[in-house]
Amino acid sequence: MDEKNFIKEKIVGQKISWKKKVVKALSFLFSGGVFGLGIFLVLFFLLPILPEKKEGKEKETVAFTEEASTETESGTEKTEAIEDVVQSEIQKLDFPISAYDSMMGNLKSIIQEGEKSLVEVMVSSGGEDLLTAGKVRGNAIILEKTEDSLLILYLGEGKKEDSYHVLFFREKELDANLVAMSKKDGILILAVPLASFSEKDLEKLSVMPRGNSRLIQRGETLIGIGSPSGELYSTEITYASYLSYDVPTVDGIREDIAVQGPKEGEGNVFYLNTAGEFVGFCAGKQGAFPHITGISDCLDMLEHLSNGKTLAYLGVKIQNTSKSMIELGIPEGIFISEVEEGSPAYAAGVQAGDVIKKVNGEELTGVKDLQAALLKESPGNPFQISLLRNNGNQYVEMEFSCPLGTR
Repeated sequence: MDEKNFIKEKIVGQKISWKKKVVKALSFLFSGGVFGLGIFLVLFFLLPILPEKKEGKEKETVAFTEEASTETESGTEKTEAIEDVVQSEIQKLDFPISAYDSMMGNLKSIIQEGEKSLVEVMVSSGGEDLLTAGKVRGNAIILEKTEDSLLILYLGEGKKEDSYHVLFFREKELDANLVAMSKKDGILILAVPLASFSEKDLEKLSVMPRGNSRLIQRGETLIGIGSPSGELYSTEITYASYLSYDVPTVDGIREDIAVQGPKEGEGNVFYLNTAGEFVGFCAGKQGAFPHITGISDCLDMLEHLSNGKTLAYLGVKIQNTSKSMIELGIPEGIFISEVEEGSPAYAAGVQAGDVIKKVNGEELTGVKDLQAALLKESPGNPFQISLLRNNGNQYVEMEFSCPLGTR
């Protein structure tokens, strides 16, 4: 085979006849048809069972719509489930409606028992003539029963020349005598003779038992009787919302108890704990959070007044020096934060910022010692005070003599 024929047959290829070309084309078309039919059959049978393809935007919209529609339906189911849980828990705690009724019944009993010691006081000034007399009315309580008298605790103002009348059971009015009072504290102790009552009357009356106000805890339930709404013989059930101990006050310290009170009201309110014990009182305008005076800080004062004694008055607002005050260089002792203008201490030259160390030659360890020393004194007695005063560079010791006033 020459070179020309080799190139033509091996590289260019042999020339194919038209018959072979037709057979080859028909074979190609037949193979393509069979392949296409196979694809068609596969799609025809598989498409119905394949998941539909949803575009993301449509799916999100539908999903939100379903949540919105099923939220209401499932909401009822959830509410019912929660109610079932609550009922189940209540059953576990054994606190049915009857227990709630019993609790409220106990509170009602405490109120009814407390009101056995609740009385109404009328103070008349300017004479006995109804046309000339000025009258003030307010709630009070039976504080103590002696051998011959009922002692009444009244929160308000009065004078020795005023006439006092006490209304028992809202119907029995009797004259009362003024035993003693503290104008600074707005406290009067009145006495009504026991001889004015029959045995049947005395059975209707009760001395209010005293509790320990220092044991009150924040959130504890308290019952107010008296005039919490501004009306006589109204009642409130409240709780201690705030407690602060050793708050500076005039000639002493006290416990500050704030309670959740009515929106408005004016009158005397006496507070009981859930044991029915008298734990505090509040006089005057009642706001959203009345601040009551704990009974434990007043027992010595009330005892003093009930025995017909007057209280001595110095006129300084005091507190024990705290650790932070000592760190600032203030000496340990009784720190005077304020001196009331016109008071015996003010007249003697005592100043705010002074630190009391001794009275009448005796060293004091704290405010309680000063309070006890004042209770031993009578108004008009000289009261010797040794104190430290800051002169700018250091504290110097000074002596003052204060004739005590009447509290």
